[in-house]
Amino acid sequence: MAKEVKQNTDPAETAKLEAIKEIIFGNNIREYEKEFAEIREFININFTAVDKEISVFKKHVDDLEKKIFARIEANHKELSEKIDALNEKKMDRRKLGKLLSDIGEKISA
Repeated sequence: MAKEVKQNTDPAETAKLEAIKEIIFGNNIREYEKEFAEIREFININFTAVDKEISVFKKHVDDLEKKIFARIEANHKELSEKIDALNEKKMDRRKLGKLLSDIGEKISA
């Protein structure tokens, strides 16, 4: 059978237990609370610093993204112009070939 644990609701008994707990664990508890407070402060300071670094990093990434996109657009435009120029040269050669062919036919006729 399981033993039932009585909950002591008597304020005097509770105060006695708290006093005993303070005597036994008081220094340790205060030391732990101090250490936890220092750790929380350290975490908060570092969290703020990391958050600022992340914001700066995001701004740099956004700037790089814009620069890369602009460069890609410029390269695309340049490539399209070169392709158009090559196509134009190709058409000129075809025209020249046809003209030469026509001249050859007229000469032989």
